[in-house]
Amino acid sequence: MKRALFTCLAFLCMVSKGYAQDDFTDDYNDFVKDANKEYKDFREKANSEYADFMEKAWKEYGMKTPLEHPVKKWDDPLTYDKKKEQQELLQKNKKLLEAQKAIDAQKKQQDAKQQQLDQQNSQLMADQQKLEAEKKKLEEERQAFLAEKQKQEAEQQKSADERERQLAEQQRLLDERAKQQAEQQKQLDAEKAKQEQQKNLLAEESNRMGAEQQKQLEEKNRQIQAEQDKLAAEKKQLEAERQAFLAEKQKQEAAQQQSSNQKKNELAEQQRKLDERAKQQAEQQKQLDEERARNAQQKNQLAEQSTRQQQEAQRQLDEKNRQLQAELQKLADEKKQLEADRKAFLADKKKQESQKQISADAKKQLAEQQRQLDERAKQQAAQQKQLDAEKVAQQKQKDLLAKESAKQQAEQKKQLEAQNKQLLAEQKRLADEQKKLEAERQAFLAEKQRQEAELQRASDKQKNDLALQQKQIDERAKQQAEQQKQLDAEKAKQEQQKKLLAEESAKKQAEQQKQLEAQNKQLLAEQQKLADEKKKLETERQSYLAQRQKQEAEQQKAADLRKQEQDRQQQLLNEQAQKQLAQQKKLEEEKARQEEQKRLLAEEKKKSEEKQREIDKQLAQKTKSKEIPVEIAVVKKEPKAPQPQPLSPVKQNLEAVKTCSFEYYGTKMDARTPDKKFKLEGSDEKSMANAYRELTTEKYNNLLHDCLDLRKKYDLCDWAYYKLLESVGEAICGKGTQEAVFLQGVLFQQSGYMMRFALDEQKKLHLLVRIHDAAYRSGYTSINGQLFFLFDGSRLKNLAVCDVGFPGEKVMEADIDKLPKLKVDMSEMRTIISRFVSVSADIAVNKNMINFFNDYPSTYKNSNIMTNWAYYANTPITKEVKDKLYPQLKKQIQNGTKLMGANLLLNWVQMGLDYALDSKMWGHERAFFAEESLFYPKCDCEDRAILFSHLVRDLLGLDVVLVYYPEHMYTAVCFDEDVPGDYIMVEGRKFTVADPTYYNADVGKTMSRMDNSKAKVILLNRDL
Repeated sequence: MKRALFTCLAFLCMVSKGYAQDDFTDDYNDFVKDANKEYKDFREKANSEYADFMEKAWKEYGMKTPLEHPVKKWDDPLTYDKKKEQQELLQKNKKLLEAQKAIDAQKKQQDAKQQQLDQQNSQLMADQQKLEAEKKKLEEERQAFLAEKQKQEAEQQKSADERERQLAEQQRLLDERAKQQAEQQKQLDAEKAKQEQQKNLLAEESNRMGAEQQKQLEEKNRQIQAEQDKLAAEKKQLEAERQAFLAEKQKQEAAQQQSSNQKKNELAEQQRKLDERAKQQAEQQKQLDEERARNAQQKNQLAEQSTRQQQEAQRQLDEKNRQLQAELQKLADEKKQLEADRKAFLADKKKQESQKQISADAKKQLAEQQRQLDERAKQQAAQQKQLDAEKVAQQKQKDLLAKESAKQQAEQKKQLEAQNKQLLAEQKRLADEQKKLEAERQAFLAEKQRQEAELQRASDKQKNDLALQQKQIDERAKQQAEQQKQLDAEKAKQEQQKKLLAEESAKKQAEQQKQLEAQNKQLLAEQQKLADEKKKLETERQSYLAQRQKQEAEQQKAADLRKQEQDRQQQLLNEQAQKQLAQQKKLEEEKARQEEQKRLLAEEKKKSEEKQREIDKQLAQKTKSKEIPVEIAVVKKEPKAPQPQPLSPVKQNLEAVKTCSFEYYGTKMDARTPDKKFKLEGSDEKSMANAYRELTTEKYNNLLHDCLDLRKKYDLCDWAYYKLLESVGEAICGKGTQEAVFLQGVLFQQSGYMMRFALDEQKKLHLLVRIHDAAYRSGYTSINGQLFFLFDGSRLKNLAVCDVGFPGEKVMEADIDKLPKLKVDMSEMRTIISRFVSVSADIAVNKNMINFFNDYPSTYKNSNIMTNWAYYANTPITKEVKDKLYPQLKKQIQNGTKLMGANLLLNWVQMGLDYALDSKMWGHERAFFAEESLFYPKCDCEDRAILFSHLVRDLLGLDVVLVYYPEHMYTAVCFDEDVPGDYIMVEGRKFTVADPTYYNADVGKTMSRMDNSKAKVILLNRDL
């Protein structure tokens, strides 16, 4: 019973727990779903905003010259000679005693000379101050000259703008005057026709008035009342029309103010005439009762009206004449200014011709340099014959010739670049001026067209209003025709007077019209003359530009010829180098046979070497150890920050997609890609923005997700991941394509790294990467105070950069905490044997890792070049090399002390590896990772020091530092016991010198030619 009860309780607990878990699971799933949606929306918004900015946020940046490693100048390392060192010590003591006596004797002479030197120094200081004052004065004069030049250029530009504006204003005024003249002519014709019509009406009325006068007098009272009512209505209608017209007129734009004022005056004149006509009609009704008084009054009114019209016409003609005279004066002033501009242009042309003469002299100089190059080529050919007999002399002569040729070629290249830069600047200046003139001309034409359109619209509107008013006037004239017929008899005499007045007015108007036409003709002639002068100046400018282009083409052709000649000389040097390599190979074979013989003799010399070591120990005990003063360059090991991550978690697309297989440093890898191949429509900003929108859609999530998984799976550092994305882009889009570079950049950005897209002058796409460090031999530019580097090997002067940051972007780190997990492809076995001590080892390295090291950029951090070598020395050695090399070396050093082991390893590195400067082997400075020194046939001092530091730390468990001089590097070891010899003190610990490049020298020996005042110590990681 109890058992059944417990079973029921347990079942109930499980059911309740299950329900609770189901509720929690549902809530958690909803929370994850909401969070993923928020991440997705945030990421899509950031990508959309970035794509929008890509269409407009491009800016020109100048690329800076790549940084170069400090160059070493030693041709060969020194060999340590113990007997010679002892003899030199004795001779030095004797010389010191003799030198002390000579110093005492010379001290007095030096005191006297010192007094003379003090006097000379005082004189020199005075002269120096005088020179500084003169230099300051010259600088002030130069600044004043530059300021005056800038002021003159500004004034010239201002004058040119003012001339353009005046020309435009004159053209507009001419157009307006022509239009006003046409309108006035039209008004005069209309008024003339109107007067003629009135005369005809008055004549008819005069003939009929005699017969019908009595009848009209009887009906006057009735007609007067009706006419007065009708005239009042018409007057009210005219007043309403005038108010409407004035309201419409007030709505016109400020730019047409002058035309509006003119139209307002004309309308006022018309209104005045209409008022006069209404007044005349009232007077005519009154004159029906008193015909004689009315006729006399009408005659006086006509005479006054004619007089006023003549006075108004005369006033308008005087105003027009005054305006025309002012415009003629302006045109004369502009003609003078154009003549001054033409003279300035001719002076500029003469200056450019003098520059052309200078360019011709430079061309002659280049021809002379080419002749010297030909002579040197002949000398090189003669020296090549001598090299066959004397190998040592051959090497020295070749070095001298190479240095001299490189120096001269560099000087020539520098001169050519300076000339090309000057020509490009001049060409750009001329293009900017031409572009500016074209823009001003287009603006002038657009403004002129706009004003013409506005004037045309105003003219059309005015014509319509006048036509409407004319129609109304004609209707009123027809109504008044009956009344005017009654006055024909009385106005016969008046018509005769009007006719005489009209003829006189017409005569005056004809004369005025003739004067206006003559003035217009003169203005047109002046305008044509100005246009011809402008055309002539433009022709001279085009001729100058054609000459400039021809000159640039000739210079380009000469530069191409020089480049071809340099290529030919380089080919000859390469052939000579190949011959020397063949000879070097024979020498190396002979050297290998000699080394084999020496190795056989090594055992016989072992006993003598042991005795010599005992003597060295005794000598070291008698000789005090020497401390070397150094400067400690602390290279702190900063905490490793996590690698950059995407802005939001990348959700995989579960739809079936194809897989792209590619090879990354010999290692096969796969990544999922969409079915449709990505293609850029063009290299313009809009095409790239559209492509960016496409590559940031969900269908590319699988590709980004797989790349991030590969970074984690194969322990890829930031640089290794950058190269992985390069391989992905080339595998999907093709090597060397714009699409491959763009895809690499988008994936790199979406992975959380700081980068910028850039276009060169040929619209080729590049990637600029922000790293935490600075890189050697890579072009770079500064964007908003941050350095971005170009790692595709291009050497460019300018780039158009998409200057837009992405949310959450981080810089790329250059250090290597873990080596990438690459496929193992071992090189051929190599045997390294020390020359005088029987230490040998067979070694092979992973060629895929060597290729990775070969692509790795040489960098330094925090503006400290010491960190460059710390990168190489702190990068771990691969497991394959440790498993093969370390057991062999441990077996040969395990029976002695740590000092003996260090000496054996030191001699193995000194005598087992051949020495060569980087400048001779690679053409530039290059540091090796440790296993690169085991792979390549030759290495230099820092490569040996880095390899030796790994061997001592890994095999002997001792701390090591690198000691750097401006032209040399070696190591120092912190032993567990007191070791005699030269040493340095680092943070209270004694590090004894061990130089892997000082042949046959044991621990504690320093080369005599080292300048210890410039030595710096690089602390290496001590947890290896």
